[in-house]
Amino acid sequence: MSGVVGPVPARSPDAFDRSPVRPPSWRGMALWYAAVLLLGAALLWGCADGDDLVRAVSMEPDAGCLTVGSTVPEGARDIGAGSRRSGHRFDLSALRAGPAVATLIQPSYAWEVAAFSECKLHFTECNPYMSFDPLTVALVTDVFPAADDAPRLHDHLGTAASTGAHLAVLPELPLHPWIPLTRRPSHADAESPRGPRHHTLADAALAGGLALLGGAIVRDPDSGRRHNTALLFDPAGEPLLNYRKVHLPDEEGYWEAHHYEPGDRLEPPARVAGWSIGVQICSDANRPQACSALAAMGADVILVPRATPAETWARWRLVLRAAAVTSCAYVISVNRPGSRSDGFIGGPSVAISPTGDVLLETTDPVAAVTLEREVLDAARREYPGYLDVRADVYEEAWRRV
Repeated sequence: MSGVVGPVPARSPDAFDRSPVRPPSWRGMALWYAAVLLLGAALLWGCADGDDLVRAVSMEPDAGCLTVGSTVPEGARDIGAGSRRSGHRFDLSALRAGPAVATLIQPSYAWEVAAFSECKLHFTECNPYMSFDPLTVALVTDVFPAADDAPRLHDHLGTAASTGAHLAVLPELPLHPWIPLTRRPSHADAESPRGPRHHTLADAALAGGLALLGGAIVRDPDSGRRHNTALLFDPAGEPLLNYRKVHLPDEEGYWEAHHYEPGDRLEPPARVAGWSIGVQICSDANRPQACSALAAMGADVILVPRATPAETWARWRLVLRAAAVTSCAYVISVNRPGSRSDGFIGGPSVAISPTGDVLLETTDPVAAVTLEREVLDAARREYPGYLDVRADVYEEAWRRV
């Protein structure tokens, strides 16, 4: 993404004179272009190798050009009193004056200077841990509760991989029948951490060569409590995130509170193909605070596996679109198919952009959508994306409830 930094603050008397910036000479312009080319080459090398490049860029007002400074020690983390990060932009307006007026020293970040005009820097971000490539996500609207369903799961993930998907998302409790149809829990419904369903999902991710979100009812080994748990795996089948559903329905066809306990925390987003992925489960999305908190924690995409009846789809569509707009993140929700859920559950899966636009609405067993970083960045620059997230105000209000 791009942003504007400036103007550079007034300098102290012992730094250098306060004379205005003179129009650059042809020699200054040549030096300027050489500096940009040199810095751009260094940044491309750093991003390609995944190194933690930390560069210093100094401004010489008398020469009217930018020069590349030496590498800054990684321990030097403060870019100036009062400096702050807002979205993906650094505000250097309060940077302390010194020989390196525009010193960019955030570890794991490097910056490409794109333009220089009247003491303002225009730059783009280059972070080896954040991809600017699109993310393709496969929505798998199917469940696999029987032991002999594993080949069908692998087939679906093979189809997903053939679309170029980096990540596949399954519905809520995809390896279970819909057990909350009744109030009667069974010991066999739950498993220990890294139990058989965990291994089935991990093996499927590895075989498909893509990240995978599934889930299971997992029994806490310390408390013995059961939790509806979303399980996110990387393409090697290694776990990235476990999230326990917080909000449990308790009504006809959805006696979830009889089968497992609510979770008690949000899990920080995990990284998939350079994108930050947060997770909610079904009814959690009806309490928008969690989606907003995940976005404030850095989530680019919020995954919401669900099990909902077809007749409530219009309301769910509204809720999920609102979650995308207010959290300023992509929202992807995959539903259980009605044909495999005794008729209680059905309705589309959906992918929604941070603008609230519906990118994909489908009941197909496998469908893919591509998410663009530019759309996400633009939404966060524009209204309401740029509005502050006032955690301090919200926290105080909630303490009074």
